[in-house]
Amino acid sequence: EADTKTTLTITILSPIYEGVIAATDGSKNLSVVVNNEGGAEITNDMINLTDYANNKYNVVPDAKGTAYNNELNTSDGTATGTEGNDIWESAQIVNVWVDETGDNDYLRSISLRALSADGKIPGAITIIAQPTADFTEPTEVTVHVKDVWGYVVAQPLSMTLNKAE
Repeated sequence: EADTKTTLTITILSPIYEGVIAATDGSKNLSVVVNNEGGAEITNDMINLTDYANNKYNVVPDAKGTAYNNELNTSDGTATGTEGNDIWESAQIVNVWVDETGDNDYLRSISLRALSADGKIPGAITIIAQPTADFTEPTEVTVHVKDVWGYVVAQPLSMTLNKAE
């Protein structure tokens, strides 16, 4: 019998890093009403991440609990949206943060709100913008998702800022 060598190639994929961040309708555009002084809330029914196996992950905070390495803002209970938050149910997601990347002067702040301890107030990505002069104003944000392996996927998401009628 001859000696034979077999070469195997194994590809390990991160479901988060390989995933697609989009509106729940599959588009890459969200439409939000922004002229409420409390801000517009983007919730789990509006945005998610779909992995290579078509599994859905919440990028909006969905776990009861506290943030670690990054205190929750004690005045309003919002997470700062930077590294180190532990407010996602999926063990695959370590953190999510959102940056404005669009070219406009309307967005004032973006923050993440954890699910309330009693589960009555859902987690949200809160967008605060100054009232728009027109009825619609396009912009873009980048959603960053850090997975348990340390990989960060960052994908743009178009937003249309709408004025309430």
